[in-house]
Amino acid sequence: MADKSLSETEMGLHHKCAHVLGGSFGLNHAETHTVLLPYVFFYQWESLTADIKEDFRDLFSSGKPPRALLNLITKLGLPSSLKAIGFNKEHSKSAAVQIVQMDFRNPVPVTKHAVQLLLENA
Repeated sequence: MADKSLSETEMGLHHKCAHVLGGSFGLNHAETHTVLLPYVFFYQWESLTADIKEDFRDLFSSGKPPRALLNLITKLGLPSSLKAIGFNKEHSKSAAVQIVQMDFRNPVPVTKHAVQLLLENA
């Protein structure tokens, strides 16, 4: 299923967010990826094809796979918020500026405001 998912959408936003938060704000790379995954998943959700959405619904046995992924991360005792791994919400705006200045493809438009909200929610 991973190869099908990757063929349907880009990893750009998730990857760029994790690198900015790690490189500019000193967050642990693996933990940052873990925290961001459900939030970026939600952000990208509408860009997925109906088949991919159905695959994820089946995989998570849920009508809301991004929420189910966040619940799974929490259940496993992994960090589920940027705050938990040392990110100060006040840095969301400056991080968003850095992220949108990077050149990468993404199936959903990437705006400073949207990325800032994503980071604040995470």
